Amino acid sequence: MTKKNALTVSGIILSFAIAIGGWLLTSHLIDVRSDKLLSLTLDVDTNVVTQTASGMASPARPQLTEDEIAGVLRNWNWRYASDVTEKPHEPTDEQLSMEQAVEAAKEWCVFIGGLDIFPGEALRFEKASAYLAQKLLPELSSLFLQPEYSYWSVSLTNESMNARMIINAVTGQVWETQINILRDDIIVSEEGISAALDAFTAALDINFEGNAEVVPVYIPNGIFQTLAPFADGTAYASVTAHGELLEGGRLRVDNLLMYLSAG
Repeated sequence: MTKKNALTVSGIILSFAIAIGGWLLTSHLIDVRSDKLLSLTLDVDTNVVTQTASGMASPARPQLTEDEIAGVLRNWNWRYASDVTEKPHEPTDEQLSMEQAVEAAKEWCVFIGGLDIFPGEALRFEKASAYLAQKLLPELSSLFLQPEYSYWSVSLTNESMNARMIINAVTGQVWETQINILRDDIIVSEEGISAALDAFTAALDINFEGNAEVVPVYIPNGIFQTLAPFADGTAYASVTAHGELLEGGRLRVDNLLMYLSAG
């Protein structure tokens, strides 16, 4: 073997070793981060009910005005358009870390546990995943919007439920919760859904004074829905339960949605 060929072979071996080493290191770091994330989601004590809205976002975190919330929601509504790009990114200094986002999701489970809809053990989740992103139209995909336009998507699962929470990356507030229920013992009344909306809006400290009254909407095909507009009617909060209608005006719930949206 010539010296030139020996150097070439050595270079190839070195490059391969670096690539393998980099892959192993990356895999190890991902495993460590995943294990750390999982540990943060275990043993949620849903017997402890938060007394104020501060459990949804640390008092030290900046908050948005109702008009600012409505502006962000108009952007977030793009998430459901087929031509919109979801752009994952790393958190900036103003935004929650992954660990903080999962902690916010845990605290939100405590809040939901206080609504008298779910038994406490139902909200003890075993697995978690999370990512941070913004939603952009294709022609704006190279831009980075203001930090409050980012959201953490946190998914929690156990044997009987799958939950997905959309958390504002700056305020730490959970603006959207979807819970898919794989058990048949979750039953609510229309009054229970209205009470859940009252608790939801109070938790986010949204002011409904001067706006339309909270009007429950009963749809007799397996849906209980209640709406509360804010920001001069440009946005609204909603709690919606889908499922099977039972006697006595009750609903066996398959899916529960609790969210803010632009009107």
